[in-house]
Amino acid sequence: MANNYYYSSTAVQTALSGSISAGATSVTVGDTTGWPVSYPFIVALDYGVAGEELVKVTNNSANTLTIVRAFNGTSAASHSLGAVARHVYCAQDATDFRTHEVATATVHGVAGTIVGTSDSQTLTNKTYNAGIFSGAWTGTMAGTPTFSGAIPFTGSPVFSVNPSFTGSPTFSGNPAISLPLAAAGNVGITLQAAAAATGNLLVLNNSTPTPLFTVGAKGAVTVAPVDTATVPFLINAPTAVSVDLERWQINGVTQSRINSLGEGVFLRGFIGGNGADTTQLAVFRGTDSAPVNDIIHVNNAANNTTLFAVGATGSITTAGTYANLAVTVAEDTSSRTTSSGTYAAFASGTTLAAVVPPSGKLHFTMRSYLTESVAATGLISFDAVGSSSGTLFTATDTGAGFVTSTTEVISFIEKVITGAVAGETVTFTPKGRVSSASTLTRLYAYMTATAIGV
Repeated sequence: MANNYYYSSTAVQTALSGSISAGATSVTVGDTTGWPVSYPFIVALDYGVAGEELVKVTNNSANTLTIVRAFNGTSAASHSLGAVARHVYCAQDATDFRTHEVATATVHGVAGTIVGTSDSQTLTNKTYNAGIFSGAWTGTMAGTPTFSGAIPFTGSPVFSVNPSFTGSPTFSGNPAISLPLAAAGNVGITLQAAAAATGNLLVLNNSTPTPLFTVGAKGAVTVAPVDTATVPFLINAPTAVSVDLERWQINGVTQSRINSLGEGVFLRGFIGGNGADTTQLAVFRGTDSAPVNDIIHVNNAANNTTLFAVGATGSITTAGTYANLAVTVAEDTSSRTTSSGTYAAFASGTTLAAVVPPSGKLHFTMRSYLTESVAATGLISFDAVGSSSGTLFTATDTGAGFVTSTTEVISFIEKVITGAVAGETVTFTPKGRVSSASTLTRLYAYMTATAIGV
């Protein structure tokens, strides 16, 4: 450690080898035996007589001294050949000692301030080893301090910067740790488990203590609230959020998500109950007075086309295959007429298309509301045509529905279609005919095709 000045108890008294002026910055003396070899040190010129001057020696080269003049309140003056030169202890040395006794900063070579037990101070660049942080802290740890080892923190310490904790610190009492992110990409807090760790990486307990939230060493998360009136998991996003509120992924691939509107999108997997006789899945429509959007969509993940939809009023729309849909329905609420003497399709009438299951069988039903223009017989039947197998059934009087007067009647037809090719589409077309000059009116029709042996 460097000293302010250096001293020697064996320095010989000597004399100037030549005269010097009041402005000279070097002086040559006869002998420097025993003089300090570190700098600076103090020498008196014309020692013990009037006009004595103290100089600070900053170098000695072969008895030629480099000097700083008029040290410690003395005056620079000219000195003659033979003037006495002596290494001395002066008033500045005594003053430095007295100042050191009362100093609280920059003492004993320390660049900062002495740490007091009751002083309000700011500490920097300190290493605290194997101690206990206790009591209620009211100050702030500035910068990015690093805590290592098994340090116990008790009381109510506050960490409001970016501390780094390593080892196995213990927090008790009511610590508050605030970890602001100073820049994009920074991680507020990192807990790193040992390679062979099997316990929990993080445990948040209540006062009992009962674990409320745990993160296992392998990343498993458990949320276990003990208050039955508390929402276990709450996500409260800002009003203008445009991204998903929640996502479930496997190896980075999203399986299911909740979008910014709060809609659940299940891309794969299942929803199941608890095995009891309870509702397995309940979907509640919003409180809009005149909703227009569908309540449920089942979409094809490959192209996002809708396979099955439940509308806002409960209507069902399907576009499925035998693998995921067993019943196909169609409804025609418009009046359709025919005056043909042979079976003919109703103008602009609705048809029903159904996909054939592996069994090759479909159970077809048709309920119709019929009237005749006069007291004559009108009949209704259907054709069934497969996209691969061709005609499977042709409209016929056998099993046909009929009406014989102008009074409305309800007709019901059912037929099991066999011999179809699995996977092909069978189209059912309602047809009607009259037995004499009259007009058959079909007021309403409802058709179903149910897969048999799916």
